[in-house]
Amino acid sequence: MGRPNQYSAEELAFVEANHKRPRTEMYAEFVEKFGRTDVTLYAMNSLCKRNRWLTGRKSKGGSHYAPEVIQFISDNRDMPRKELVATVNEKFGLCMTYVALVNLCTRRGFSSKRTGRFGEHEGWRKGVNFVTQPVGYETKPDKRGRVYIKTAMPNEYRLKHHVIYEKHYGRIPEHHVIKFKDGNDQNFDHENLIAIHRGVTGILAQRYKHHTADNDVKPLLLTMAQIDHKIYQKEKQDA
Repeated sequence: MGRPNQYSAEELAFVEANHKRPRTEMYAEFVEKFGRTDVTLYAMNSLCKRNRWLTGRKSKGGSHYAPEVIQFISDNRDMPRKELVATVNEKFGLCMTYVALVNLCTRRGFSSKRTGRFGEHEGWRKGVNFVTQPVGYETKPDKRGRVYIKTAMPNEYRLKHHVIYEKHYGRIPEHHVIKFKDGNDQNFDHENLIAIHRGVTGILAQRYKHHTADNDVKPLLLTMAQIDHKIYQKEKQDA
């Protein structure tokens, strides 16, 4: 069994004083304030449980997500659910599942106005008849820089980097997402694509601020986040 992390009196006082805050929010501030990149979110949860520093939130009818997360989901309720959950996890460093997002939207009445037709939720796609386009047709980059390829008739589209990845490496592993190693989402060279566990995306966003880092250091940050996630998994297994 792995040895628990050691904490200073100041660090313990900070955690105790902030333990009722959303855990991911408190954890991110803890890492930034004390430079404790060796402490994982799982280790922080374990510390709080050992000391009975519970959030006090009720599990039924409540939500353990920060208000800004709820507001973001509400503002973007018309996005496809799979796309929305990936965006939320990347933006806020969470590991929300698709089912959790759907349940949250249902409880709070965040219904989508989408009818299921590809392209209807993006203003830049208006005026394009996606049904009549041939297989292999590529869309223009959307506001997040993503490009879609038509893979089947009459109206089936997939992300271009997903199609390229699977062409060279096979099916995308379960619970994984495809990232651009150099941070350039227009560099579709298959050697620039890598499948990483969804848990790594949270570490990239929270601990390493990957989305605002210089492109020349993004490959290094990606490797460091993968190592951190491996350590987290080992700690979870040994706990």
